[in-house]
This record gives sequence, structure tokens and C-alpha cells, in this order.
Amino acid sequence: MKQNPLNFSPVFFLGIVSLGLLIAHAHAAEIAIVGDGSSVPYRFDPANVTVKLGDKVTWVNKTNVEHSVTPDAAFKKRLKDKDIEASKAYSTIIKAGPLKYHCKYHPGMRAMIVVSAR
Repeated sequence: MKQNPLNFSPVFFLGIVSLGLLIAHAHAAEIAIVGDGSSVPYRFDPANVTVKLGDKVTWVNKTNVEHSVTPDAAFKKRLKDKDIEASKAYSTIIKAGPLKYHCKYHPGMRAMIVVSAR
């Protein structure tokens, strides 16, 4: 029988493999906030995203003005209202869906997150 030179037990290796599976399960979606406000209207890109419960969604403000992620009235219990300064980001874990939201500073910016079972 060949000796393990580092003396790691099989349980140690199973733990590492299990940890890798947990990390591999984590999913994320990124939504860019883009536009210049004149020739290119501000918008969420993509405007419609499908995620699973427990997925992380990150909004990245790629403009030079402040925007917000503001849930529409019927969705206020599912998503926290958050201002995002220029060149900053905001992330949250999706715990319920669907979610419709907009930018309170730029009412034409509207988007939706759909939550799938799989």
C-alpha cells in the first residue's frame, strides 16, 4: 500500500470535494447600468434577468451619475431600495420573485428579475 506523503485522511479529501461542490453551486447575475443620458438613454442591461432563489444579483453603475434600484410598489417586500453612486455597485441575494424595479431618478429605466425553480 502506497503511503500518502502528506498524511491527509480520506475524510479531508471528501470535505474539500464537498466544499468545491457548494462553491460551484453559487450563481450570480450582473446587471450593468449604462448610457449617457442624452444620445444613449440610461438603462439596465440586461433589462430582464432570470435567476434561481439564493442567487446573487449585482448592479454595476457604469455611468457618471447616481442611479437607484427601486422596487415597484407591489414588490417592496422583496427588494430593498438602494441608491448606487457613479462607478459603484450593489449586490443582493434573491430570496423571492419575480421582482419589477426601476430607477427613481430616471423613470424610463425599468427592469425585471424572474425567479426560476431550476
